[in-house]
Amino acid sequence: MHIRQTRLVVDNNTYLLNPGRPNSFDDIYADFQQQEESGGERFSIFLHPKQDVTVRRLEIEFDLPLPSGARFFANGYQSWSESRLMSLNDSIPRLRGIARSRMGLYGDEHVPDIPHGA
Repeated sequence: MHIRQTRLVVDNNTYLLNPGRPNSFDDIYADFQQQEESGGERFSIFLHPKQDVTVRRLEIEFDLPLPSGARFFANGYQSWSESRLMSLNDSIPRLRGIARSRMGLYGDEHVPDIPHGA
């Protein structure tokens, strides 16, 4: 597994973090550690603020080589949503238009910053 990018958003500032290297900024120090474990790797991020801050987001993007035919478990996001194994090219269909007007603000249809397919 290879880390593509790690992004930390503190207050209105965005920082790119590097594992195993100093990550010192004006308002925060981030100790980003990567350890080999049996069967994989462990990533730890310890935040040491220099003042009062609000952590708004932490994103870690990985390049993960997978064999063809690999599947993952997709957990349903509502009690009536199906949880199942999906292939990398599967997608969860959007809520149909007729149901959308009756369901109101359920699911992730109205959550900002989530990419929605066509």
